[in-house]
Amino acid sequence: MVNKDDAHRHIMQELTTPEEQIFRDFIKNQKPIELVIKKEMLSIFLAKNIIGQQLSTKAANSIWSKIEKKILEYNTKKTNQLSLEDFLSSNGVSRKKAQYISGIILSGDFKHFRRYYMKYSEEDFEELLMSRKGIGIWTFGMTKIFFMGNQDQILVNDLGVQKAYKKINTGNNILEWSEKFKPYRSYLCIYLWKFLDFKV
Repeated sequence: MVNKDDAHRHIMQELTTPEEQIFRDFIKNQKPIELVIKKEMLSIFLAKNIIGQQLSTKAANSIWSKIEKKILEYNTKKTNQLSLEDFLSSNGVSRKKAQYISGIILSGDFKHFRRYYMKYSEEDFEELLMSRKGIGIWTFGMTKIFFMGNQDQILVNDLGVQKAYKKINTGNNILEWSEKFKPYRSYLCIYLWKFLDFKV
């Protein structure tokens, strides 16, 4: 298990260019951040993340607060897919997302906790998720970080990461720039999200 202090120290040490100084100073003033792994079934984790796709955190949380109790009930009993889709749609979830979420909630493939999926190879876990409609690169990356606990995942297509990166303006693409932060790139994403609210 990676020590959050080691991640904090390593990221700061790799921020050496003048353009990166503002980000380095920002991290220096932050307490080392813990990577918090979600202790819930994969089905629930994925449902939350699909709702959050292309929505602000505030909007996604608002929708989830309205449907969470019912979703947890649906997750533990047999139900009609159309009934679940109608419930989601009537509570602010788009019809397409409602279809994706109901498919995941009603599938037995995702009704396990993290320990169950630890036996999967990375390739098999990726195939399990990416073969399902509604799960793309962003959701897969978020799952690797916050469900599986992967500590070296860079979310190059995350809007928050992209916006924070532009504030640093190093001139390289995000993937190339992130290489020097291995094996702590999941922590890098978390610091970039926090940096978004920092006024340059």
